[in-house]
Amino acid sequence: MGLMHQGHCSISCALVSGGYAGQAIVEAAEKASTPLARYKGLVRPEMETCLDQFNPLRMKATAASSTSHQPGFFHGLSTVDRAKALRDALLFLKSEFKIQGMTPVLLRNMLYRLIFRRYDIPAAQ
Repeated sequence: MGLMHQGHCSISCALVSGGYAGQAIVEAAEKASTPLARYKGLVRPEMETCLDQFNPLRMKATAASSTSHQPGFFHGLSTVDRAKALRDALLFLKSEFKIQGMTPVLLRNMLYRLIFRRYDIPAAQ
């Protein structure tokens, strides 16, 4: 599925995703339906949690460990300083993953999540 939590851990995501795939198959066999739609519905919250962990606007609420939670993530910052912090976070992610064009994708997903309270995930639709 390609899911990953903070700290580059993908094993827990694979276990959850695989569990949902098995559940979708069993339910589809019982109802004589196709499992893909059910799987997409089951796995979507896990996908959004993974995306939230790399979204500077959401990562505090979805940190993988309690040590990642820092009080006052944006507390007390001016609008200009918040914009600088977001810019720095995006530049870090771009350099960390060395993916060209990652910043526009992250910005689009951050804004989509902020406005619609969910991500636009074609694989989960």
